[in-house]
Amino acid sequence: MKKLISYWYVPAFLLLTGIIFVQQRTFLSTKHYYEYLFEKPRYSFWPATTFQKPQDLNAAASPSDIVMFRGNPARQGWIQGSLGQQYQLEWSYPFFNSGAHNAAKGSPVADDDGIYIGSDMGWFYHFGWDGKLKWKIFHETALKGIHGTPTIDGDFLFYGDYSGYLLAVNKKTGEVLWTRHLGDTLGASPLVLGDVIYANIEMNPSEGYIAKIDKYSGELLFKSRLLGEQSHSSPAYDETYQYLIFGANNSVLFSVDTDKGETPWFFQAPGQIKSTPVIYEGQSYYTDWGKRFSSNDNKTGNAVFSQPIKTMAINSPALSKNGLVVADRENLYLFSFKGELLKEVPLRNTFFLGSPLIVRDSGKESILIACNNTDLCVIDDSLKNEKVLFKGERKFSSVPFVFKDRIIFSQDDGDLVVLKKSK
Repeated sequence: MKKLISYWYVPAFLLLTGIIFVQQRTFLSTKHYYEYLFEKPRYSFWPATTFQKPQDLNAAASPSDIVMFRGNPARQGWIQGSLGQQYQLEWSYPFFNSGAHNAAKGSPVADDDGIYIGSDMGWFYHFGWDGKLKWKIFHETALKGIHGTPTIDGDFLFYGDYSGYLLAVNKKTGEVLWTRHLGDTLGASPLVLGDVIYANIEMNPSEGYIAKIDKYSGELLFKSRLLGEQSHSSPAYDETYQYLIFGANNSVLFSVDTDKGETPWFFQAPGQIKSTPVIYEGQSYYTDWGKRFSSNDNKTGNAVFSQPIKTMAINSPALSKNGLVVADRENLYLFSFKGELLKEVPLRNTFFLGSPLIVRDSGKESILIACNNTDLCVIDDSLKNEKVLFKGERKFSSVPFVFKDRIIFSQDDGDLVVLKKSK
């Protein structure tokens, strides 16, 4: 007994350790964790390097001429175009993706000069409309390739790879103008606003931040505070408040001020937010892995609504005139702007990592989306009529792109496909 008493400090130490553990678990599971996270930056100073400004290259004449992921800085998921009743395979580039990494594959963008797209095997390509390769760049350190969608800005092309590099490329020649190593991974799509680029940077094992970069020189203008997790969601821009809004793997919806990189607000969602939000009339609309479709007020971050969907979703919503078009792995939904479910139709997908695209033709809207896992379907804006435009043999994981009389998309473990409108 005396021996036990003499070691009184052992149970006391264990009891104190248990109390601290419980308090720490409680602390980490509340919003106070995020207040602590944003109290001060947790990274060392990283000096900016000034690169030579590219000569004789012009940026887009107006912001509306910039071609980017989900159509515009608000990431609304629509594109101006005209769809035909029938399409035929014009050409394909075989063995384009290998199925590496269970994530959405790079989606194409295009202009009069051709198609620009990255592969999960580490190559970035520029094809002419005749299917001939104009130039390509190999990313030898990006073992999982390129998953973001490039941005076309006049003569410039901007994109990131899965080894943490952001690149500026001469669109005409494929010459790399500058590179910037910003982290371990860059899987999201960059956002170009004026003379700057915003990009979500991932760090291993579970960290991230937003970088602001001069698009001409590659100079790092700011790094936001650390997010506490990686972010696969591409930043969307609210012009009214000048906030970037995006999700992260810690189930948090973040806002970042585009001037100083500060965080005006953040919101704890039900599940991981892999989707890119749609910004519309002061609200952010997004899906998450908690099987929800939600909206938040962009000024305050407060929840507006949160509605259940069938499965967890990595897919980004799209803005239509009738509401928000939302997809998960089972269904396509139409929600009102207030969050009311208006319509749902089955997609028959067990694997779907892309997102719906709305094609606007005057007052008419059509929805392009994968169905049956491998096919490309078009559905009218009331979600009543569905038609298969292309029957594929490989899983579909990119967002399709429409340019004049063609539709372009890539398969998860397969080809780059170009369809042409039938006469």
